[in-house]
Amino acid sequence: MSSEKQYEDQPPPYPDGSQPGPMQPQSLMPPGPVPAPQAAPAHQVNVMPGPVCVQSTVCYGEYSMAIQCPHCHNTVNTRITHQTGLLTWLVAGGIFLVGGFLGCCLIPFCVDFCLDVVHSCPNCNQQLGVYQRLH
Repeated sequence: MSSEKQYEDQPPPYPDGSQPGPMQPQSLMPPGPVPAPQAAPAHQVNVMPGPVCVQSTVCYGEYSMAIQCPHCHNTVNTRITHQTGLLTWLVAGGIFLVGGFLGCCLIPFCVDFCLDVVHSCPNCNQQLGVYQRLH
């Protein structure tokens, strides 16, 4: 009976009579060359403090810059104009709430520092991008 009990606690023997060894890790990759990693897409937009990238991969700032126009393909210095943006309205609202309701709340609409900057091509007049001071 004691030999029967030992036999029940052990697994059955292997058919070829070999003993099990440590398991070998198996690769999940198919044999052959390893594919090279793919590059990131070219139209990736990164959000960082400072100039804000809008409408393309070029980061526009508050000043005119040399760029190749994607529309007419000429290398030009961008023409900049200013337009009201979120910062303009927030500053005007803050001045109004503090007591500048007698017209002082209109000052941010006249100060370039509070306005967004629009970059355009001087040759074909196409808008190239916008620098938003606050978005």
